[in-house]
Amino acid sequence: MEPRSSAHTDTFTRDRLPPPGQWPRLTDLGYPDRLNCGTELLDATIGRLGPDRPAMRDANGPVWTYGQLRDRVDAIARARTDDLGVRPGNRVLLRGPTTPWPAACWPAMMKAGAVAVTVLAAHRPPELATICRLARVRYALYDARSVADLARAGVLGLRITVYGGDGPDDLRRPARRRTEPFEAVATAADDVALIAFTSGTTGRPKGCMRMWCCGPASRGARRPPPRCAPSPSPRSRRTNARARSSSTPPCRAPRPANSSASGCAPAPWSAADPL
Repeated sequence: MEPRSSAHTDTFTRDRLPPPGQWPRLTDLGYPDRLNCGTELLDATIGRLGPDRPAMRDANGPVWTYGQLRDRVDAIARARTDDLGVRPGNRVLLRGPTTPWPAACWPAMMKAGAVAVTVLAAHRPPELATICRLARVRYALYDARSVADLARAGVLGLRITVYGGDGPDDLRRPARRRTEPFEAVATAADDVALIAFTSGTTGRPKGCMRMWCCGPASRGARRPPPRCAPSPSPRSRRTNARARSSSTPPCRAPRPANSSASGCAPAPWSAADPL
């Protein structure tokens, strides 16, 4: 396997990959040599389905559409590259709860060509210090409620941007002022996009470097999700129970609260069906 020409100006991750002959061989996924998974997962989805479908809902109830999510992702990418000078290949530490803003930071850093270093809520200051040292992290996008842990890690030269707070430098303030689209970096499909670290409970945290082509592949970006047929009535369930093959794996369909659970087999998918 011959590596492609990297788009990273900071070549830290490419320089530390094993020889190409030792890289895992993936089945041909049909991706081009230049691939940015932020564009593939977000912009390409909007191109197929439009910008008005709901993408995220925050704790207070407002829904972000895919179009609104893209606007915020582009604004974050623009603010970090223009204001902080994040360049392709720079490692950016990401930490936050399962809410829309930290979720928007990940594709924003992908579009900027950066390498996301995601950390767990369980990582303590000594482990954060080790992760930042091993990955040579220069920037961090951090939830304001947990930034004290990162401060106690004492990482020299780390530029921290918080979100979810009331300070004048909160990420959401400059991001809301940016309205122009962001042109994603044309990264190579085998550039490193993510470094995921273990918890470090059995020793020093260990990082796994994942390439750009792994992001869309692991999320099935070009594959339709399984769809479940409507749940049958109790009578038809009893009637069909004898005929149903035991080899058909059940799947769980979303259901409203206080309703009974039911298993169903994936229904056939058509290209005309909405996702």
